[in-house]
Amino acid sequence: LKFRLPLLAAVQSRVVLPRAAMAKSDRVSADIRLSEGGKVDGHSSSGDASKKASFTYNAERVLGSGSFGIVYQAQVVETGESVAIKKVFQDKRYKNRELQIMKELRHPNVVELKHAFYTSGDKPGETYLNVVMEFCSDTVYRVMKHYSKAKQPVPHIFVQLYSYQMSRACAY
Repeated sequence: LKFRLPLLAAVQSRVVLPRAAMAKSDRVSADIRLSEGGKVDGHSSSGDASKKASFTYNAERVLGSGSFGIVYQAQVVETGESVAIKKVFQDKRYKNRELQIMKELRHPNVVELKHAFYTSGDKPGETYLNVVMEFCSDTVYRVMKHYSKAKQPVPHIFVQLYSYQMSRACAY
């Protein structure tokens, strides 16, 4: 299993665990619209005419939300791949470097950026950055919650594994 961990505002960490842990490319910009039924249709382009592609995402559920935006689980209709789409309001008063940083990150313990695109909001001048990343099925928080509900400590080997992988991602 892979786990998604927020480390810094712009960096997501990926932790890989044995399956027994829980029961349960180019960078592109795109213009998309959310249609009925949670379907997102869009045209994307990396700026190179030979690399144009169209993507359709089926938004399946909200994974989480916070002060910076909302994260959705979605499926790429053309490939069947599950992805996470983070939708972040672009406040003109602040510089958002998340996309710039994510484009440069290449590490086994950092969530992979698949695509990025901007969409317009309901109000004039409202812009949202949509970051499409690999989907990680669980988080360390969920694992900790699982063991807490079972009134059991997280196995020592998992604590070591999480610590090692998070430290490795931070050191990168």
